[in-house]
Amino acid sequence: MRRTMKNNIIHIHKFTHKNFSTLLQKYEYNLKIGDIVAGIIFSIEDEGALIDIGAAKAAYLPFTEITALITKNSGQILRINETFEFIILNCKQYSNQIILSLRYLEYMRAWKRIKQMQMEDTISNLKILSYNKGGGIVNLEGLKGFVPNSHLINFMNKKNFINKIIPLKLLEVDEYYNTLVLSSICAIFQQYKNKFFIGKVLTGIIADIQSYGLFVDIGNITGLLHISEISDQYILDLHEIFKVGESIKVMIIHLDITRGRISFSTKRINNFKFTENNKQFK
Repeated sequence: MRRTMKNNIIHIHKFTHKNFSTLLQKYEYNLKIGDIVAGIIFSIEDEGALIDIGAAKAAYLPFTEITALITKNSGQILRINETFEFIILNCKQYSNQIILSLRYLEYMRAWKRIKQMQMEDTISNLKILSYNKGGGIVNLEGLKGFVPNSHLINFMNKKNFINKIIPLKLLEVDEYYNTLVLSSICAIFQQYKNKFFIGKVLTGIIADIQSYGLFVDIGNITGLLHISEISDQYILDLHEIFKVGESIKVMIIHLDITRGRISFSTKRINNFKFTENNKQFK
């Protein structure tokens, strides 16, 4: 019902279904793919839900477009008269049908939050959900993230991390390629940046021995002590001098907090000389 005034006389007009349809078409949005719209669920179908978004025809939300985490019982999370925001995924012109998605809108907003976290250098405490050959898998804002073995503390014992919550920092964020890489080492470096600096001398434990150097653990962080930085003397075989599990004093000579990399030296420590008799640096 609407009111108009002419010559100081109020005239009352009734809205008919035809009036309403004409008015709706006049003011209907110019909807297009990528638009974000609000809508109310008014019917649950076998494969999806019908949504009222204020258009002349109901929009359709397939169950596959609800969320990436939903199972076969997707319809059970939807309720009649609930209101959500959707993104228009497709407009089928031949049938004038609008296809909506919650999943893609959720995906877009997750990437937006993650990029903000990257800008703010945020550290997140996340659970390691599973492992593959290269490292751990985590869930960040509903997206799958990867933590390479080289960026996990004590990565030699990676099975011990399953279901453990550890601090992680974003290492690589690429929405175009759907790539999300995180680092535990970078997070620890950031938390203890006053403890780690170039020139700092620490006592570490030899975690691994390779032909090109030693991997030294300085408290859940493993760095490389290259063979060229062990001594000015020629070393034929590191296995003849060192053993895994032995303690060794090292100096930090390279530190990349952004990439989570640390390198050591023993020959640069004052008054430290290599002796084959006791196989130590004194």
